Amino acid sequence: MRTSHLTVGLVCLLAAVSGVASLIADPGPIARSAAAMIALGLAIGALVSLSGIVLARAPWGLVSATLVVVAAMAAAAVGESALIWPTVALGATALVGLHGPWLALWLRKGKLVEAPGPVPIALTSIGAVAYFVVGVCAWQGASLSHWIAATSATLAAVLFGRGNRIGLWSLRTVVPALVMWAAFATTIPGAVVLALAGVTTAIAAWLPAARRTTTVITPPLPEPVWRS
Repeated sequence: MRTSHLTVGLVCLLAAVSGVASLIADPGPIARSAAAMIALGLAIGALVSLSGIVLARAPWGLVSATLVVVAAMAAAAVGESALIWPTVALGATALVGLHGPWLALWLRKGKLVEAPGPVPIALTSIGAVAYFVVGVCAWQGASLSHWIAATSATLAAVLFGRGNRIGLWSLRTVVPALVMWAAFATTIPGAVVLALAGVTTAIAAWLPAARRTTTVITPPLPEPVWRS
C-alpha cells in the first residue's frame, strides 16, 4: 500500500497521545511535575519518530518509534486510568505495523554515503530524549533545575544538529554543568544516571567527530589565470 507508512505513523502517534493522556490523568506514584516532563518527552519523541518514518524514510525512525510506543504503554501502566486499555491496543497495533512487511519497501536500505557518524547522531538525539530521561530520573518531583537542564540540552542538541558552534560548546560546558546541578537535586539512582549522562555528553562533545560536524570546509580558490 502506498499509504501504509502514513497509517503506521498515525497509529504510533495515537498510541503516544493516548499514553501521554493516561499519564497526565493518573500518574500513579510519579509526581505531577515529573509526569508533565515525561509526557512532553514522549510527545517530542513521537514527532521525531514520525518525521523519521514519513519524511526521512530512515531506519532509525523505526527504532525510535518502537521505543516511543513501548514507553507510552509503560507510562499508561503506572496509573489506573481507563486510557490504559486503548493505549495498549494502539501500542500493540503500532508495533505490529512497525515490524510487519508494510514498511519494508518504504524505508531506505543501506547506509548513506554522507551520513554522520555515531557521535554526531548521539549528540543530536539528546534533543529527542532529554525531557523523557530527566523526567524519569526525577520521578519523585521535577524541580526548576530539572526543567532548565532538559531545556538547555534540547536546545543545544538542536543547534548542534544544525551545525551551530554554540550548540557544540553548550554540549561541552553548559549542558553538563546544568545536568550535574539537576543531579544534586535528584535522589538515587536517578542522580547517578544524570551524572553519568552529563559526563558522557561532555566527553562525546569534545571528540574530533563532534568538532567536524560544526567545521565549515572552505574549498580552495582557483589559481588566477594570467593573460598575456
